Amino acid sequence: MSDLAAWARTIGQTIRRLRLSQGLTQQDLAGDAFSKSYISQLERGSVIPSLRALDILAERLGVPTTFFIEGTGKGAGFLLKIATISYFIGDVEQAAFYAHQLESEHEHFRHTEKIEYQLLLVRLAGRQEDWEEVHAGCQRLESLLAPQPYKSPDVIVPQSYWWGKAWLVEGNQRQAARRWEYGLKHLGAQPGPPSEEGLRLMLELADLYRRLGDQKESERITQQIQAILEQLTSLQSLVRWFLARYHERAERPAGSVDGDLFGEITAASDAEAWAKADALLRSAAEIRRHLGAPSPPPTS
Repeated sequence: MSDLAAWARTIGQTIRRLRLSQGLTQQDLAGDAFSKSYISQLERGSVIPSLRALDILAERLGVPTTFFIEGTGKGAGFLLKIATISYFIGDVEQAAFYAHQLESEHEHFRHTEKIEYQLLLVRLAGRQEDWEEVHAGCQRLESLLAPQPYKSPDVIVPQSYWWGKAWLVEGNQRQAARRWEYGLKHLGAQPGPPSEEGLRLMLELADLYRRLGDQKESERITQQIQAILEQLTSLQSLVRWFLARYHERAERPAGSVDGDLFGEITAASDAEAWAKADALLRSAAEIRRHLGAPSPPPTS
């Protein structure tokens, strides 16, 4: 079953579950916008709904349209998100546990989820210093990315970082440099701040250039890192970084921006989450002072 067909089937199952939970017949849901036959085909997953159709159905079922798009990720796809979050907050053991649970499910993932799952495996292998598995995982990622015209920096940068480290451990400095240079190129195209792996990629590439005798390039990248570090001081600084990049791009002459729509949407989503988290932490600090409660100890 193709990714699109699997998506349509999941959408249909979600619509049917919502319809039945509200005591509606297929004709009730169809109303005057659709035929009963169309709803039946939709619930079986034999037709792919348009966004307009999803808008109408979402309104009738009392849910946002995004429920159909985002809600289909529940189950294995949702667990994959939890595993990735666990990894990034430093709970590698928990992330590995979830990844192991997903072993029997990943073949049923949508294409983007397969990429995310393989990237998680690469990260876990890197943390465990299993460099042979890092190589294998990066090659699997290459195969998944090959048919895609758009290569997201969110995938290319961490893949390049871990693949470069694997080559370096094997003593192949030139291959490591080539991988990190490729990642650095994509890192520069990101609309928002660099990722953790992107920043580490820059640091290790600067160090590698120094060892290879290219002091000029090493210093150039080191200066870039220092400029970035001056901006990375809080959640609010991340939001302001994104907004500054947005305004900078918006002020350029029309037609001069090589827009990365997917990257900009992702960066905007991240910035919104950072802004909300910053507002929450600031409010918590104000309320803590108001109540005379002690500040919590710093966490790693």
